[in-house]
Amino acid sequence: MIEGALQAAGGQEYLTRQARENPTAFMGLIKGLLPKQFSAEIKAQTEIVDKRREIDALVEALLNPGAVQRSPAGAPLLNLPDAPPAESRLNRPDGRGAPIELAPESA
Repeated sequence: MIEGALQAAGGQEYLTRQARENPTAFMGLIKGLLPKQFSAEIKAQTEIVDKRREIDALVEALLNPGAVQRSPAGAPLLNLPDAPPAESRLNRPDGRGAPIELAPESA
């Protein structure tokens, strides 16, 4: 009966018009059609990686003589032959780790 009445009133076009003209009543209709309760199962995996050793190794490498040099343009260059593994370095398009040219220092 309800479906027949809806079709007689204009079907989807009628509901679209009601959504525009009577949004509160239309949202009440939608609310009544949605399930009152639903359940979901969410699984997440978290990986914690301790980077302290890699950071310490990078700091030690930076403290070595010649680790920081200057390019002809004056920008700092890092020359770290014993740098930590690639995953802890800045990503470079060529896939190499060092030297890394940094942005010029501001005066």
